[in-house]
Amino acid sequence: MNKQQRQFASMRPGTQPAVKVLGTSYNDLAFALRVFKQSVKDSNKLEELRERRYYEKRSVKRRKKLDNAIFSEEQARKEFY
Repeated sequence: MNKQQRQFASMRPGTQPAVKVLGTSYNDLAFALRVFKQSVKDSNKLEELRERRYYEKRSVKRRKKLDNAIFSEEQARKEFY
């Protein structure tokens, strides 16, 4: 079984980021751990948890969004000229 087939076989479809360990050796566990870390990273669950760690008012969220838009626009103008 090649790496892509093992990765597909270890995925748990339709669930939160979860994997199953295919064998009993340490290498199988290490592979499953790598696949799990990658799936958690791709699903952005940790980023969402960090954002929800503290409550943020709607007005503050809106202000941050506006500040980011202004910054992006200024950066685009600097690159253009």
